[in-house]
Amino acid sequence: MSCEERVCSPCPAGWTPQGEKCFLFSQDRADWISSQYRCMALGAAVATVRTKEEQVFLWQKAQSLSQGDSYWLGLRSSAGGDGGWRWSDGSPVEKGPGFWESEPDKTDSGGELCGRLTPGDDYRKSWFTYRCSNLLRIICERRRAALQ
Repeated sequence: MSCEERVCSPCPAGWTPQGEKCFLFSQDRADWISSQYRCMALGAAVATVRTKEEQVFLWQKAQSLSQGDSYWLGLRSSAGGDGGWRWSDGSPVEKGPGFWESEPDKTDSGGELCGRLTPGDDYRKSWFTYRCSNLLRIICERRRAALQ
């Protein structure tokens, strides 16, 4: 089917395009692991932030949608005690831009820590550590479809 016959979009209905990705902002809440599964069921993953542009986009969109509510990012402190933070695909967070409100604690505080995006006054300081077992809204991401 050609694009002329119907509205052609690189993202599924309800998803928002940004750069090479499509993002979905959920209203319902889940813990971090369940959030991963929910995104996977949609052929997606919990959102990762690779660029300042993505961060600003997610922060602004979260602000407009959520009345200050927080969303899970695909951020998790890596098990094994090296204290590093990783994206859900396994890549280290330190390799890209970081937008922590304060440098994340490197010690294990008696529970798994994951990262949330909380839209406050400053996009540069909107990542917070949070117990992975807590329930938050979710941002999923997937690659844009290539339009023929």
